[in-house]
Amino acid sequence: MGANSIVPYDGPIEARHEVPASPLASLLNEDEVRRARVIKIDVEGAEGKAVRGLAPLLGQLRPDAEITVEVTPSRMADLGDSAAELLGTMAAAGFHPYRLPNDYSPGSYPAAIRAPLPPLRRLRGDVTEESDLVFSRVDTDVLP
Repeated sequence: MGANSIVPYDGPIEARHEVPASPLASLLNEDEVRRARVIKIDVEGAEGKAVRGLAPLLGQLRPDAEITVEVTPSRMADLGDSAAELLGTMAAAGFHPYRLPNDYSPGSYPAAIRAPLPPLRRLRGDVTEESDLVFSRVDTDVLP
């Protein structure tokens, strides 16, 4: 198993490689922003910073655009961020959170590949544990 992060990693490190990183807003032109259907954010605790950097583009995305974010409240707190602030940023742009079921144990992956995706239910309340969220402009209890 490997790991990657833009913040200090607390596990064992066998090799270290630094790569350049830039905010998505600086990498895409206007047409690419308007055509994006799905954006995935997984930056090991720095999701708050990533979403704030993306905020100026949210209004330019196509109406059916969805953004998937892995949210880990404890890691976010270590960086001075909160899941509540991230949810607020997305809500201000008209996006609603839905929980994407995900069992993080390695043994779950073979079965998950063959299983149909369960319904995505609207998140109501706080994010208290590591969660994968899909943000959509669709306002419903279960995302179609």
